[in-house]
Amino acid sequence: MKPIQRFPLFFIIAIFSLIACKNDMKNQHAQNIGHPLSEIADTTLVLPPAWAFGVLYGGYTNQDQTIETVKKIQEHA
Repeated sequence: MKPIQRFPLFFIIAIFSLIACKNDMKNQHAQNIGHPLSEIADTTLVLPPAWAFGVLYGGYTNQDQTIETVKKIQEHA
């Protein structure tokens, strides 16, 4: 093989190796992380979904329901 032809093969193998190592490290790191507060978690806590800010902020069409939702969230805080 010519050196120029080996470069793409080496490059592809190197990329796959880096991806494999990254995924392995991510999995290993996830196994080492514990959740020490899970035993004392408040299961009655009502948390809004990620889009709640947009829904609450845009709640001008139904302000009464928006105010009720905010009060419920504040009661649990």
